[in-house]
Amino acid sequence: MGRPRILHYVDLMVDVDELGFKNGGGAGDAGQPAYDPANLLKLDLYGDEIVGAC
Repeated sequence: MGRPRILHYVDLMVDVDELGFKNGGGAGDAGQPAYDPANLLKLDLYGDEIVGAC
């Protein structure tokens, strides 16, 4: 039940650009494209909630 609340919160309430989150840039076409900073924030918050529940 916690995951949808986190996704909803980040999508509606958090401006990741305003917080300074951005893609790392890099070599352009080398390797895999960078992950979306909003998705990384969601993953971090969700992981913290799971670890806290243990």
